[in-house]
Amino acid sequence: MPVLTDDVITIGAHRPDDADRIVAQCASPEMQRWVPVPSPYLPEHATEFLTRVADGWRDPDGRREWAIRDQHGTYLGTIGLFDRSAGRCEVGFGLHPDARGVGVMSRAVRLLAAWAFAQGVEVVQWRAEVGNWSSRRVAGARGVGNPGNGRGNGPGPSRRPRGMGAATPRPAPASLPHLRRPPNDLW
Repeated sequence: MPVLTDDVITIGAHRPDDADRIVAQCASPEMQRWVPVPSPYLPEHATEFLTRVADGWRDPDGRREWAIRDQHGTYLGTIGLFDRSAGRCEVGFGLHPDARGVGVMSRAVRLLAAWAFAQGVEVVQWRAEVGNWSSRRVAGARGVGNPGNGRGNGPGPSRRPRGMGAATPRPAPASLPHLRRPPNDLW
């Protein structure tokens, strides 16, 4: 598993001692509202999640999920690449309540998208339920532009249709400067 850092946050392997903070994250009202996690979210759910994360890394086609940590190694949340196919993937994320609203996830998405593009991914996608403005702000901060509304793949956890989504292509190489987006447009 690659470890990525910008000297403020690091994304890397989950650890068993993340479980208590994962429980707090997943039991929070925001996570319960927007993410299909068990309710109530119990310690055994965190243990199952950590096992699934490890299993995903062992499977060549599995999900790729990283823990987000601060400079002290404290677990702040999870970010992952899902639905990986030829040249495409979807980014998904969730944060512990005490890490929200301070730019942590924007940093993590920037790191992970840059890594994905370096691995040959052509397009990184994002989607969320209509109304999940926290997730939308992260996508917008990473240069998605103006994510649109549309139909997703069925109802989200609140049983409303998924509807916000966007994609960003890999930045054009330096040899084609007329195709390069401004630096602040890179996730």
